Amino acid sequence: MMAHCRHGVVERRLDCAVVRWNECCCGPDNDAVGTPSTDRRPVIVTLSAGTAHKPLPRDGRTGYQVFESWAGAQHLKQSGIPAECILMEWSSYDTIGNAYFARTQHTDVLGLKKLLVVTSDFHMPRTRAIFEWVFALPHHQHSTNSDGGKSDGVGYEMTFEDVSDADRQNWLS
Repeated sequence: MMAHCRHGVVERRLDCAVVRWNECCCGPDNDAVGTPSTDRRPVIVTLSAGTAHKPLPRDGRTGYQVFESWAGAQHLKQSGIPAECILMEWSSYDTIGNAYFARTQHTDVLGLKKLLVVTSDFHMPRTRAIFEWVFALPHHQHSTNSDGGKSDGVGYEMTFEDVSDADRQNWLS
């Protein structure tokens, strides 16, 4: 699962990912957050360093820049997602980069084929077009997936879910 935490809409994306993660890995006999009903738990990939349009926020304590994916990962951990089920992508500054680096740093490397992409309803048409394009590209000929087999870029099962961006005007300013 991929989710883009500074604003309400970003938190809603992450909260949606938490709900979907729990639905995937907690069966009827395992209703506690983080209690898997299978051996292979889903992972959530938080995306993005930030945006090219604004400087990254800084940690008030350390003064270091805070990547959006790191802030998202912290939110997920506070929501009960185990750290080992959270991956971060902090190389991108736009949606094309989100898709490209999610694929090259995580899905191709780990052999992840079933993906849920969560974003705001305003951003969904663009996100869907970009992710479908990037994940349809052939795999690099010298790369192998986690099982050692060559991947041709085919075989991804992508689902898209949008969340309300009702406070969009607040986070655009």
